[in-house]
Amino acid sequence: MMRVSLLLVFWVVEMGAMVSGAPVRHSGAPGDNQCVQCHLGTRVENSAQLRIRPENGGYYEPGVRQRIRVELVGAEGRVFGVQVTARLTRNPAVEAGGTLHALTEAQWVACDNDRERPATGGCPAGARVEFLNHAYPAARPDFAFDWTPPVEGGSVDVYVALNEITGSGLKGAKMHLRSLRMAPVGSSPGPRLVSGGVQQAGQFGGGRRVSAGTLVELYGENLAGVTESWGAGDFQGGVAPERLAGVAVRVGGKAAFVQYVSPGQVNAVMPDGVTPGMVEVEVRNPAGVSNGVMVEMAGESPGLLPVALRGEGGWVTMFALGLGETEPRVGAGQVTPGLARLKGVWRVLVEGREVEVNYGGLVPGLVGLYQVNWRPAEGMRGEVGVVVEVNGRRTQEGVVVGLGQ
Repeated sequence: MMRVSLLLVFWVVEMGAMVSGAPVRHSGAPGDNQCVQCHLGTRVENSAQLRIRPENGGYYEPGVRQRIRVELVGAEGRVFGVQVTARLTRNPAVEAGGTLHALTEAQWVACDNDRERPATGGCPAGARVEFLNHAYPAARPDFAFDWTPPVEGGSVDVYVALNEITGSGLKGAKMHLRSLRMAPVGSSPGPRLVSGGVQQAGQFGGGRRVSAGTLVELYGENLAGVTESWGAGDFQGGVAPERLAGVAVRVGGKAAFVQYVSPGQVNAVMPDGVTPGMVEVEVRNPAGVSNGVMVEMAGESPGLLPVALRGEGGWVTMFALGLGETEPRVGAGQVTPGLARLKGVWRVLVEGREVEVNYGGLVPGLVGLYQVNWRPAEGMRGEVGVVVEVNGRRTQEGVVVGLGQ
């Protein structure tokens, strides 16, 4: 079977007076024009603001339709639009790669002859290259569409160009460009975790003991086909996603909540309901299932961020992971809806001395992050060591913060 590669190019544009979207061949793909011909603005190569979010991350199944989203983070434009084209890498200027599918009346698919693709039969010979366009400008830089890749498989390069209009008419355009490579399932090695490659978040001391709701880092190879972090759109009913860019994490057979994925690292929030003791952690993606790595699951796994914020009245605020159950209870992976105080017996020790506290619990609006507020005892100054203890378990040694003179 001949192996081919595919170039999938996205161009997000706003055409002002052109309510039917950009004319074909204005995608920025090889052989195409770019919208600098019609928009006045600047071009941003490899824009960090641009997110390409295929349903299965960097993987696809040949001939199997999947959802793709294009988003612009931190957008300042007033209107946006979209043009999408898919090309075979072996001859990207003229060969189409797969089929594009509009999902709303605000989108339509044109053939290379600038006419709407027929309802049946696809684009005609000589005009096979497809372009998914906006029918009219959109108020948000968030576009979803479906793509059916070619059945012959092959790697996929995804090129995205997004044009946001900040001024009036065609003025004030920013043309963002970014690329992403996808691979057909089975064409690349499956995920693999390195020995000992699972730990509580390193900024909070690392450690091989974890607990429900805590953030864990997993290290290895081929863990994901893209680099992606969760966003507001990934949450359902205030609960974090169990799958991100095609990547899932299982802990003792239960689904964790995936916060970040990349080829070499995945971050996940540990689930509720895992029996305490040694448990197996594995990563799953469309390319396969990783080997398992054992970690200790406990009721608490305290870890302290070595940063202190000073407030009024001399109070000090610090942040932590793994401090255990709260009242009211907040489930693992859930956005904390309000104040949720620690349920266990806890205290803060500064230079070995217990100090006054006024709050210990989860931070409202975030997932799994705890906050502790404490006030130094009379005479405490300079660099001091801090430990938080919950139900007899202590945060890592060596956390030192400055209290000033």
